Amino acid sequence: MELQESAIGLRTKAMKALAAIISADPNLLHRKELRLGVHGRFMDQAASVREAAVDLVGRFVLDKPQLTLQYYPMLSERILDKGIAVRKRVIKILRDICVQQPDFPKLTEICIKLIRRINDEDGIRELIAKVFLDLWFTEGKDETPDGLIKRVVSITEAVAESPDQNCDWFKLLLNQYLKPGDENTTEKDEDQRLRIKAQSKKMVDCLVDSVLKLENFSASESVSNSSRLVSCLHTIYLFAEAVPNLVARHCTTLHPYLNMKCSQQIDYLVLYHVTQSLEIVLPLMEHPSEEFLASVEEDLITLIMKCGQLIVQACVSCLGILINTMTHNYKLAQDCFKKFFICLAQYRKQFTENPEDPSLESQKGVVIRSLFTVGLLCQHFEFDQGKQTHAKSAASIQNQVYDILTFFSASSDEEIRHRAISGLGFFFIRYEKMMLREQSRTLYIDVLKGFDAPVKLKCQVLKNLQLHLLSDEKRLTRQNQQMRKELKREV
Repeated sequence: MELQESAIGLRTKAMKALAAIISADPNLLHRKELRLGVHGRFMDQAASVREAAVDLVGRFVLDKPQLTLQYYPMLSERILDKGIAVRKRVIKILRDICVQQPDFPKLTEICIKLIRRINDEDGIRELIAKVFLDLWFTEGKDETPDGLIKRVVSITEAVAESPDQNCDWFKLLLNQYLKPGDENTTEKDEDQRLRIKAQSKKMVDCLVDSVLKLENFSASESVSNSSRLVSCLHTIYLFAEAVPNLVARHCTTLHPYLNMKCSQQIDYLVLYHVTQSLEIVLPLMEHPSEEFLASVEEDLITLIMKCGQLIVQACVSCLGILINTMTHNYKLAQDCFKKFFICLAQYRKQFTENPEDPSLESQKGVVIRSLFTVGLLCQHFEFDQGKQTHAKSAASIQNQVYDILTFFSASSDEEIRHRAISGLGFFFIRYEKMMLREQSRTLYIDVLKGFDAPVKLKCQVLKNLQLHLLSDEKRLTRQNQQMRKELKREV
């Protein structure tokens, strides 16, 4: 009856007294009336009572797996509690469940619930970072290879089920754990950073081994294996962003996946994550052979010619890094650009001469691909530089690309118009002044204001503006980082 008292203090004391009774016989928690009473206090108006109820359950569920299954639903709900102290207590209990009951069937769900709270108050965020540090990056005493594999599997499952497809939470954790020290860094902090980096190396090696093993399973398990393969490669990419040196030595292992035959949508995700990883780590390879780099270039060009937008965008970006920083094979980029640009020029000429030409419809697919790819190539390659073309012709290339993209952006065909505006978005990232032209401003404003303009086109214009702002933000961040490095050298 005391659990229903109006006085908060009495209800809190009642929960503590109940905890003392249950400590003598934890099996009492199996009783329905007691479970309902505890659940009622989980919903109590007073945070102190809710915390006492959570604490009561947390004391006993860890020793009794049956109780964990029984009380997990109501316990996990309290991770959304208004009270910070209640949320912290729930997070600690969930952490203990993961550590002490590694076979609990809801481990991935627990990780996802914690991930969703990673942007809460500083205290909660720090606690969650500590939880994942304990779960994933702390090696247990006398840990066997199976222990490492379990930790890696836990990460890949969390990545696969993540509500955030970009997994910014994992990047945030890795950057926090591996952030280089400064003058205020203690010896203990530096030792921890080095331990985490050593664990990250083991994990990357384990992930690469898993990728290779997944190829040898039977065809009957191909769907589940493809999903696991995607999760492993996605996780490798996330590690590449935080600690690229650890992934760079696996470039030759990842490269063959650029040649894989894609028979289903999930195969393209494999291609996408491999390309993303290679873009980051290729420049960090030690003395790569010319044959290897030429092979990567050839594979990327092939994918650009035949794959969909997601893969094309990743491949052009990777090709830009490879040519601009390593091979300087600008002729390859120019030849690729010319193929797509000539296709657009010929279509425009044919359309101008006879808009009713029946053969135009059959060329639509190639035109759509060309509009998208020409814009991307202009974003990642400086065709205006004297290295690649003569200055006079370079200026005309810039204007010709702008003219042809704006021509198609006025097309009566919605799909062609959409791809032309998309191509302009990429083009404007390199040629910012072109975006300030009256013609460009009128194009964007007419689409955004037009009542008859399709929603898809309005969204694309907004995406272009967002892309431009994000690109500027990255450029300014790089400049600030470079300035800091120079200032440190001067000091």
